[in-house]
Amino acid sequence: NSDLDQAYRLYTLAIADAPEWGAMNRLKERPNLSTAARWRLAAAYAAAGKKSVAKSLTKGLKNYVKTYREFGGSYGSDLRDRAMILETLTLMGEKTKAASVLKKVAVELSKEQWLSTQTTAYALLAVGKYVGGDKAKGNLAFTYKLGGKNVKITSKNPMVQINFNPEQAAKVTVKNTSGGMLFARVISTG
Repeated sequence: NSDLDQAYRLYTLAIADAPEWGAMNRLKERPNLSTAARWRLAAAYAAAGKKSVAKSLTKGLKNYVKTYREFGGSYGSDLRDRAMILETLTLMGEKTKAASVLKKVAVELSKEQWLSTQTTAYALLAVGKYVGGDKAKGNLAFTYKLGGKNVKITSKNPMVQINFNPEQAAKVTVKNTSGGMLFARVISTG
């Protein structure tokens, strides 16, 4: 088994409330542990309640991945790995660091491109964990200015869609007035 395979297995056990501390500690001490395996092992420690160990494992690691895509074996991709980093940072409570990774994952998910099932699943899972942990922030709240008119919106829903005429949209301004993260998109069809 590769280091990464072992780290995956240990993470799975940790989220099932059955961490294998001995195996986790042995893997942690292994020299030349790959970056991907370190992130996944850190997720295992964080999921098992040892956030300080997770933080020490990821100290100095980059939170980005070089572009790649495997069409066999693990079916890995840079987006899948970035999603795993996002999940790990979320589990560690590193919301600020996770936010920059979240933005990159969200941009990739919104592109019209083919993604493997595994990549899509990991990305959506990681985004869900980040956003789902933000429930205490309250309602969605923002203001937007369209056609010279300011409008205030507050909603309990996680998404709001506003339809308008393209002639009105010469300039659209959106201001987040809530404590959470807000993504705004202008979508046009023709």
